[in-house]
Amino acid sequence: MTTNGNDRTTQWKTTIIVSTSLQNHDTSRMLLAQHHRIRFSDAVKSGSIVFPQSGIAFLIINPQELPENLEEAGLFDKIKKFVTVHRNSFLLLQAPFYGKKELGIMSVIQHRFLGSNLRVLPVRNNTEIVKGMLTIAKVRMKEDTPKSSHIILTWILRNNNTEKQKLRYLALVDKKSNQNQMLFVTCAKYNR
Repeated sequence: MTTNGNDRTTQWKTTIIVSTSLQNHDTSRMLLAQHHRIRFSDAVKSGSIVFPQSGIAFLIINPQELPENLEEAGLFDKIKKFVTVHRNSFLLLQAPFYGKKELGIMSVIQHRFLGSNLRVLPVRNNTEIVKGMLTIAKVRMKEDTPKSSHIILTWILRNNNTEKQKLRYLALVDKKSNQNQMLFVTCAKYNR
């Protein structure tokens, strides 16, 4: 992320857990070059990358390396275990060209996991993988901001004894967000 004010550059950095099977993968090298905190682990599924602060995980699969019979390859079992472990999961199908085989594999996977929390994304190269993962991870971190604000507000209300301080915090948070109903419920709950 670059800001043009006074030639300042700020870069978003996060902790990423990468499967040891991807240790020599170009994606890992690109993430390291951007100075993210990378941890390699055998505990995560082979071919997966996890963003713990964002609560999301990515599984990289190359459809060109898969045999014709996907059941025999154990692909569906691998994806099912991945989806079971990770609440917000993304499957990245990496292929430089999406022909009949690649589109067929993507369609079969989408139909098989239609009701689950799996999102299937086609990507063409490692640059698209890194850019897509970082964009999604950043957005997911920002989505939790209202929830974090509510947790902080609840802690403040519980730990401040004076009504005047509580009302100051409520007014401050109320100006920053449009969560009036939640604030008044919280206020009523802790002012008893």
